Formats: sequence, C-alpha cells, structure tokens
Amino acid sequence: MNDPDKMTEFPYTLRSAVCFWSLHKLPQLADKGEAAQDVDRITKVINAKTNSYADRRKNFATALKIFT
Repeated sequence: MNDPDKMTEFPYTLRSAVCFWSLHKLPQLADKGEAAQDVDRITKVINAKTNSYADRRKNFATALKIFT
C-alpha cells in the first residue's frame, strides 16, 4: 500500500493474482471440471461484465492441451 507501483513488478503481480484466486474461492470452482460451464463460472467471478467468455473457453482448451 505504501508503494502501489510495486504491483506492476514480479513477484507482486503473482502474489496479487494468487491472493485474488484464493479470496474468491476459485480453486474450488476450478476443481469442478474442465467443461465450458466450469470455465464460465470462473470467468463470472473474474470478468463478469465482459464478453470474453468464448475467448476464455478457447484459451482454456488450448492450455489444457499443452499442459496435459
């Protein structure tokens, strides 16, 4: 809080993302599955008022192929 510009630097960017993920109970949502509706549930928490749902589903499918 004393130096908000630090939020643009690693590792603070990562810490912020992990904190958000944990505070909003996203691990529990992520553990529900890999289907489109599972991705949408997380998108609803992170970016509910955007029209990024289809892109996020596509990106998730790509990442899933790479990491599995």
